[in-house]
Amino acid sequence: MIIAGSAGASIHGTRFAARIAGAALVLVMTANTGWTAGVPLVPHRAVYDLRMGASTGPKGPAAAQGRIVYEMRGNHCNGYAIKFRQVTEVTPSQGMSQTSEMRSAFQEDAAGRTFRYRIDVLANGRLASTSQGSAERSASGISISVNKPAEKKINLKLAVTFPMQQTIRILEAARKGERVLEMKTYDGSDGGAKIYHSLQIISAPIAKPADDLTSSYPQMKGMKRWRVVASNFDLKKIDAPPLYVLKYELWENGVSSNVSVDYGAFTLIGTMSKLEMLKTKPCAK
Repeated sequence: MIIAGSAGASIHGTRFAARIAGAALVLVMTANTGWTAGVPLVPHRAVYDLRMGASTGPKGPAAAQGRIVYEMRGNHCNGYAIKFRQVTEVTPSQGMSQTSEMRSAFQEDAAGRTFRYRIDVLANGRLASTSQGSAERSASGISISVNKPAEKKINLKLAVTFPMQQTIRILEAARKGERVLEMKTYDGSDGGAKIYHSLQIISAPIAKPADDLTSSYPQMKGMKRWRVVASNFDLKKIDAPPLYVLKYELWENGVSSNVSVDYGAFTLIGTMSKLEMLKTKPCAK
């Protein structure tokens, strides 16, 4: 999973992309967009318990906690469906605690060319905003159709990718030993008009044994994983500090673990508390 724009912002979102994330998180457009080699992405549902890490400066909260539930279904021939829910309670240094919730649903076709999204944000239990729309990639760029909060059409001559294709491209790069990726990403966040510039740093394969729930699943044994650090910038302000930095361990079947999101003023750490492998229809022969 990757925490991308919306997932990261609600903690972030994101990114989880996303691409957890994830996080959002999304990669350079490519003609080879299917995950047809190696280990396929596994449909799964993961729960992450959130706690506050570092808190710095006057804007840093006194406490923060929450939970992320991430669900991915589908496969590389029929496309993917993602559901993401994040609830976060933040206690500022002065004042009452505030609870925010983000519920998002994404659909992405197998080739990574079309993308549909709905993102609901709740503040203290009340609906604060809804974003809904779709986007389509082509050789000339990206076309975005926003239905909510207000109808608009956006056409950009940019190579932009969607959340699941970001995960796929990161895995492809990791398997090739590539360590750095820069990309433009889109996940429908910020009213459907936000494009991120994302810098991804990928580690060498992690040698030490897993120290979380993944170690107890037979399906995960013997799989490679990599530490990914994704710095996400405003596309119009790429020389400014990143809006947030997402760190996570990405397994070669698409599962993410040991997640953290750094917002500058504070950091949230996500520890996996549940992992469930889901059934899916096989690709037609």
